[in-house]
Order: sequence, then C-alpha cells, then structure tokens
Amino acid sequence: MTRPPPRRPAAGQAMVELVVGIVCLLILVLGATTLARLAHRQIRLRHDVRAEAGRDALARSTEGWVDAVQTPETRSHPLHRVNAVSYTH
Repeated sequence: MTRPPPRRPAAGQAMVELVVGIVCLLILVLGATTLARLAHRQIRLRHDVRAEAGRDALARSTEGWVDAVQTPETRSHPLHRVNAVSYTH
C-alpha cells in the first residue's frame, strides 16, 4: 500500500485565509447595508416629523382666523362662507 503524499502546510493556511477573507467581506457588506438602512430610516423619520410640524403650524395659524370669522358679528358677512371654506379644507 502506498502512502498518500504529504500535504503542504502552506496549502491549508491559504484555504483558511481565503475563508477568513470571505467572512470579512460578508461582514463588511452586511454592515454597509445596515448603515444604509438606518440612514434611510432616519431621513424618512426627519421628513415625517417636519411634515407633521408643518401641518400643526398651519392648523394653529389658521385656527384663530377661522374662529374669528365664525363670530356672530361676522356670520352675516358675504365673504364669510368663501373664506371659511377655503381655510378649513
């Protein structure tokens, strides 16, 4: 019976380095993907917060005006219906 040829230790080390390199690349790709998703979520959240703040500010700014229009003294004014409709919709 013949013995198998002895393995070179450098070949085993090269295989280990290849596997470690592939794992490192996979970790880098997953990290970059996670960072991109977090950045996208933060941008979307910031946009939503600004939009909500704008809607709230608009509601507060027109709220007093619409209340003033609907006082009994101004209810008979011909522009009351036009202004109230345009600012409440």
